[in-house]
Amino acid sequence: MTGLIYTIPFLLLAIVATAILASNFAKTHALLPGGTGSSDRALVRWLALSLIGTALVGLITILLYYYATMRFAADFSSPLLLLALLGFWQGYELLLGRRFLRYTYALIAILLAGATIGISTLLAISSYKYRFVDLNPALMKKMVEFFAR
Repeated sequence: MTGLIYTIPFLLLAIVATAILASNFAKTHALLPGGTGSSDRALVRWLALSLIGTALVGLITILLYYYATMRFAADFSSPLLLLALLGFWQGYELLLGRRFLRYTYALIAILLAGATIGISTLLAISSYKYRFVDLNPALMKKMVEFFAR
């Protein structure tokens, strides 16, 4: 799981959604509708719980494979990314009364999203390094010069 945090730092925001879900559970002792709170809040709790369950089922399924590769991570990282987006939204909503903290939170989320995009692009390029060397050595030379600064 720590490898996912290194390659997809935006997933840290999934912790926010999970913490809010756990906090709601601690207050109401119910994960699903039927207790206190509006129906919109209950739907958000249901969405967070569904995303966590979907990610866990995908992860457990992949752990049962004998030969699993990184491409199988897409099966469970998609619900985790949606959960992270939900966590960003919930955290931003939680900080509505605190302007400075809300903007700082948004800036951190934007930096995490930018880092996720940059890291995934660099990983995609580095996995085809030898194809670049064989098929387009001039481009590979320019990329090495650019990133070696």
